[in-house]
Amino acid sequence: MKKIEEEFLPESLSLLNSVKFGHYKFSDLLVDIKAGILLSVLCFPLVMAYASASSLNPEIGLTTAIITGIISFLLGGGRFHVICPTGAFIVIINDIMTHHNYEFLIHSTVLAGLILFLCAYFRLGRFSKYIPVAVLKGFLTGIGIILIVQQIGNVLGVNCKGNLFQRLYFYTINYDSFNMASITLGIFLISIFFILKKFWSKVPKYFIILSLGILYSFLFPDTLETINTRFHLSTCELKMSSVTLNYNWNNIWQFLPYSIMIAFLAGTEALLGAIMVENNTGFKHKTNVELINVGMTNFITFVFNMMPSSCAISMTSANTENAKSSISLLVNVIFIFLLMTVLSKYISKVSMCCFASIVIPFGLGMIDYKSFKKFGRKDKMTFIITTLVTIIYNVIYAVIAGLLYNYISNIFNRKIPTKQYKKESLA
Repeated sequence: MKKIEEEFLPESLSLLNSVKFGHYKFSDLLVDIKAGILLSVLCFPLVMAYASASSLNPEIGLTTAIITGIISFLLGGGRFHVICPTGAFIVIINDIMTHHNYEFLIHSTVLAGLILFLCAYFRLGRFSKYIPVAVLKGFLTGIGIILIVQQIGNVLGVNCKGNLFQRLYFYTINYDSFNMASITLGIFLISIFFILKKFWSKVPKYFIILSLGILYSFLFPDTLETINTRFHLSTCELKMSSVTLNYNWNNIWQFLPYSIMIAFLAGTEALLGAIMVENNTGFKHKTNVELINVGMTNFITFVFNMMPSSCAISMTSANTENAKSSISLLVNVIFIFLLMTVLSKYISKVSMCCFASIVIPFGLGMIDYKSFKKFGRKDKMTFIITTLVTIIYNVIYAVIAGLLYNYISNIFNRKIPTKQYKKESLA
């Protein structure tokens, strides 16, 4: 019984004991403050970009990052997990916003939180190690490709909705509507990102792109579509949700497919983050506590204007390199709130092209061709099948298809050596 209780205790209690017994020192606090500030500079532009790319107000991304940061500090199963909006949800949220509305998104996200609680209760976190890497890389690559195609429209200066193929067709027949100023700015900002990545990798690239976008909006006002013109947003602030939860047997089946996809992505990213931190630091995460943590961050969306959230792998990686404890998550929240308060009047004037220039490099980073080249024949086919089904249908079908192919291939590969051995024995 005691072992089970310890398995579900959050990391914040371990931190409290470290402070109590003097293991956490003032020098560690200074390191965490610095790490939290650096994390906020990375997190601030990204969460706004993810929200705008999901057809939501940027303030929803910021609100989600602040609230989930507090929850993660209190309930997280590890020291470094950064829970906030991630690029993997953009495709699902866009689909919901295209066919339904924001209230539908909240209902689906809350239900996803409940599914994650059940996963933690049945201790399903331990099964994360059985998911083939090729499947994980495959659906992330598929999502990355969809993200890029979606955001190309903002760089081209056109606004369209639909799936990947509908968008590509729209771009093909509406080339005369492209905005050259938007294209020029987009190419410039994306080029700046990769130049900084190559020669000055330590600088906050996303924050620099956002700053250049703000500068452009002041030098050339009203030349491009902005956050304000698309979302009618003049200021950013924390707002309580106006959505009232209303589940019944008729509508719950409409929410459930999206809820399963959100829960799957949230849980998978949380467990992937745990594996990554464990490999990099040797720190043992409590995977089922992480499922509770990410379940709560999604369940609470009906209280504030929020969006689905999970472990942001890139931000968690940066936090792992710089922080000593989960105090950095709290510092991150404080500074995001300060940036939100100070810069809110400038954010509304930033162009959609600028935010697309932040999301497109992220999407490119999700396309893992390096891992693909290292895979064997079976894993390459698993990767390709998972990627294609993600692009054509959705993540759930993609993972099922990838797992089925991987499982059948394993059975087939086991049978071949047995037959060969029998033939050799008879000879």
